[in-house]
Amino acid sequence: ELEEIEARLLQFPSMREVIVLDKTDEDGIKYLIAYFVSENEVTLDEISEFAQSHLPDYMLPSQFMQLPEFPLTPNGKINRLALAQLKDYLTSATSYEAAKTPLQEELVRIWKDILKLDKIGIQDHFFRIGGHSLKAMTLVTILYKELNVSLSVKQIFDHPTIESLEQLIQVSGDSAFIQTPLEPVEERSYYPISASQRRMLIVDELNQGDTSYNIPTCVIIEGPVNPERFETALTQLIERHEALRTSFEWQGEEQVQRIHKQVTFHLSQRKIQEDELRDAIQEFIKPFHLSQAPLFRVGLYEVGPERHFMIMDMHHIISDGISMAILIEDLIDFYKGKELLPLPIQYKDFTHWQNQWFASEQVKIQEQYWKDTFAVQPPVLRLLTDYPRPSIRTNAGGRISFTLPKTESEELYQIAQDTESTLYMLLLAAYNILLFTCTGQEDIVVGTPVAGRQHADLERVVGMFINTLPMRNYPQAAKTFEEFFTEIKVRTLKAFDHQDYPFDALVEKLKIPRDSSRTPRFQTMLTLQNMNQARIESEELTYIAYDFADTTSKMDLSIIAVETPDEGLLFDLYYSSNLFKRETAEDLGQAYLQILKQIPSRFDKTIASFELSRNSDSSALPDAFEDEEFDF
Repeated sequence: ELEEIEARLLQFPSMREVIVLDKTDEDGIKYLIAYFVSENEVTLDEISEFAQSHLPDYMLPSQFMQLPEFPLTPNGKINRLALAQLKDYLTSATSYEAAKTPLQEELVRIWKDILKLDKIGIQDHFFRIGGHSLKAMTLVTILYKELNVSLSVKQIFDHPTIESLEQLIQVSGDSAFIQTPLEPVEERSYYPISASQRRMLIVDELNQGDTSYNIPTCVIIEGPVNPERFETALTQLIERHEALRTSFEWQGEEQVQRIHKQVTFHLSQRKIQEDELRDAIQEFIKPFHLSQAPLFRVGLYEVGPERHFMIMDMHHIISDGISMAILIEDLIDFYKGKELLPLPIQYKDFTHWQNQWFASEQVKIQEQYWKDTFAVQPPVLRLLTDYPRPSIRTNAGGRISFTLPKTESEELYQIAQDTESTLYMLLLAAYNILLFTCTGQEDIVVGTPVAGRQHADLERVVGMFINTLPMRNYPQAAKTFEEFFTEIKVRTLKAFDHQDYPFDALVEKLKIPRDSSRTPRFQTMLTLQNMNQARIESEELTYIAYDFADTTSKMDLSIIAVETPDEGLLFDLYYSSNLFKRETAEDLGQAYLQILKQIPSRFDKTIASFELSRNSDSSALPDAFEDEEFDF
């Protein structure tokens, strides 16, 4: 296809040479860039208009670069590697218009840093030059941190150019919500806990001895590892992050967290064989006692002379996915002998700030949004199950994996770009259709996790920030996919603009009755992740992420989608093994893939038009919708 794009662009008047490459940004997002040599200066309007009239949407380059000549190898051939390493500087389908005001210059600088581009004009469209929802959230954070103005993600979607964004900031002025500064609190014997920690403490009391909320990370280390140096790096890590020195206890009728100045830590070491890795992981993951710090442990196992296996396990109450990545990065830096700047803020400072925020007007606005969203109680999701639902749910589960190939994934990326939406919104719409098909219900709630690091000062803080948003939508057979997707987009942006309100506080406010057989408010989740760096190379060592099977499922069903630069979209479907057979989970995964593949051809068709075939006799995909009474 790249050659076909090149052939089409060569038909442009005065065009001499064209090379089209597919590139990947730091978040794993793929895009096409066309490099060309022309006899005349070519404006972006001219080349983009020509491309749009000669190529289908999914083959349109999102960036163009005109060069005086192509770099050559010593053998006189075009040096494609040198081309790929050039900084992109012609970036959009609009004529370049330079910044005219100081504020526009500041916005251009910020955009360049986020989008990794060298040339950005004030008419360039954020979501057409490499921006997406994660980068929009980054933009929101930096705008607050550097310009002291707080905007929402939805406002970025509504004002995607620097010129329109400047006008929004000027109009907002003092009316824009400015976050309360996050400052260190005075030293105490103990500190209040956060809303997320309170939930984890309740879960721990109900499930003592359980490992469902352990979050292990495993890494293969290639090279000559020095165990003493490694242990020293871990000691520095514990000193740097207070979360690694935190325990929890009761003070009267109040649960609190205590930060210890020192903790006793031991690095577990032994030699194992390569085929013993998975057994070693299972042995290593054990329950934590939340009253005893540290709530993490690390093992370093020698597999060969220059091959080691590291497993880091910790309780969710002191960490989350982003925190785990921070810890691995800091550990690698300490091992290399780097000195890191002290952290001005720790998790206890965030907890104090959050408790102040609960008394603000902003929290009332967010609370009211969610109360309005759930003013009418939604029905319980009634999936047909293979086994009777136990009276008390457990986290016993399984995982199946599947892939949406690169070509079909890129079609979804193109739709997201054309509709000024995001890939997550498309995945959520498809998941709602799957659940509608399985249940016949037209009022569905799907949980989705958010990072919970809205405040600009929390970027490198370790702790449990993650929150869960209950995404309520209304799939109906007669709606076209386009109509439903538009609803999804609006509701998603609103939900993300109100993402600071803790889910557990919402459950309490709505007085949702506890049902020991189900999780409150929703029984299924959808998560989209950008692939974390799977391989990190330093001067001495190479660190490679090691994937291992997780046999727990905190929901009836949940899907985690991972964006990769080369393989397309990877999916893991977690299912409760108390409810579903593995064959049923496999059918559900394939049904979800079928829906995703049909979106481009059925965008203007009804939801009822999506066709699903069955691979087994599983009851998860009934031939006809069943009434609620058929649920076990």
